[in-house]
Amino acid sequence: MALIDYLVQGGQMLLVLMLAPLLTGWVRWVKARLLRRRGPSPLQPYRDLVKLS
Repeated sequence: MALIDYLVQGGQMLLVLMLAPLLTGWVRWVKARLLRRRGPSPLQPYRDLVKLS
């Protein structure tokens, strides 16, 4: 494999790792809305990660 292939794969892994908390937050937000509740912000998982760091 060429160097560019490794860079693309690394970029894809970083993208998935960075967007995974957003997807989790969005699912929680939608579930809360379906139950007619306010629910947390979709960005709450990022805040939790910062707080844990």
